[in-house]
Amino acid sequence: MEQEKFEKLNNLYKSLKRLDSDILAKFNCAEITDEDYFFYGIHNDIVSNALNILVNYLTGNIESAGVDNSCRMILEALTILAMDESGDIETVQKSIYRYSYAYVDIENFKMVTTKEQFQEDNFKAIKNDRNKCARYIKKHFGCDYEDIQKQESGVDDPCFYLKKNIKDKVVFAKLIKKYFPTDSCIGNLYEFFSIIVHPRYEMYPDVEKATMETHQFFVDNILDIASNYLTDNKMLSAAENESDFNSDFFYNPLLANNVHNLKETELSFHLAMKTLCPLTDGYDWFTWFFLEKSKYLVLDMMTSLSLGYTEHVVATFKPFIELFSIFYKINTVEDLTEFGDLKESYWISSRIQINEHLKNCGLSASNRDYKVELQALYNNYYAERYKVESFSKFYDMRWKTKRKWYL
Repeated sequence: MEQEKFEKLNNLYKSLKRLDSDILAKFNCAEITDEDYFFYGIHNDIVSNALNILVNYLTGNIESAGVDNSCRMILEALTILAMDESGDIETVQKSIYRYSYAYVDIENFKMVTTKEQFQEDNFKAIKNDRNKCARYIKKHFGCDYEDIQKQESGVDDPCFYLKKNIKDKVVFAKLIKKYFPTDSCIGNLYEFFSIIVHPRYEMYPDVEKATMETHQFFVDNILDIASNYLTDNKMLSAAENESDFNSDFFYNPLLANNVHNLKETELSFHLAMKTLCPLTDGYDWFTWFFLEKSKYLVLDMMTSLSLGYTEHVVATFKPFIELFSIFYKINTVEDLTEFGDLKESYWISSRIQINEHLKNCGLSASNRDYKVELQALYNNYYAERYKVESFSKFYDMRWKTKRKWYL
């Protein structure tokens, strides 16, 4: 990384770290109003996720899907703020936002406590918050308590409070188009990170290198959008007296063991690639890609845990499990022909989605006709598996609408 860029990222890290501390001090105050709680909470989403991106950037871990998660969350937070500025989020919805955590936490506590333990005084506060939330939900939606309890109501969805009708679905891709009608950049960025955060496979290293260069360019755009928004709203200022990232992490004596374990874990992944991927007749790029992307995710979680950013550990665990589950699923196929077909389908689906998106953004993309290759896979494997009457229906139905159709 160039020194100028390193200094720019470090200065932004210092400013965001101080702002994060200031916001959390106010956010965690029980006396603040629901309106203020909402304001600090949504802005904290922007600040904490920008910090997560910077932490990964400054540890050389920018390819982690945890970064893609954070990029999406920043854009979602900005969309929510645009909704609020337009007057489309009522006070009662902000009250639901404040107390809906209790529904999720109570269900989690029930799984790890006995009935007797759950009746103890320790749980009174969270039960009170759950009851408050129920009253606000009934007031907002005009529904009964039984309606709230139904799984399809989505009360465990973090964006449940944004609904106008209890059966609505919150789709940020649509909300972005509505609230940023003249800024196609926001929608294009959101679509890109929504694609790339999901498990994928690229068997050509040169293509992956080019994809990651585009990825880094888009990540830089997200950081600029976040910092410009915070600066324009007079929330971000220089913080020369704050310690930089290297002092907070790499040279922090309290984290010496954590840094050591991080380096050892990275080395273990490299040794696994060196041992498992070379074949007598070539190279196993499928396993290499899985190990490479898993490495970034594991290092992301270890770093976040070391620095106390536990919410990012939880968010990053999901793409890690998704990546592992698909790799495991494909590797359990015993028939070598089917194994090859699944790997190729996984690759084609990954390439098509990214390629089409880049074309829609007016960026350089491959002119390879993947439809021809998919036709061959359809004829040899998927026609019998899916019983679809024609390739055109299979093509439209599968790759355009389902990310994991190859399974």
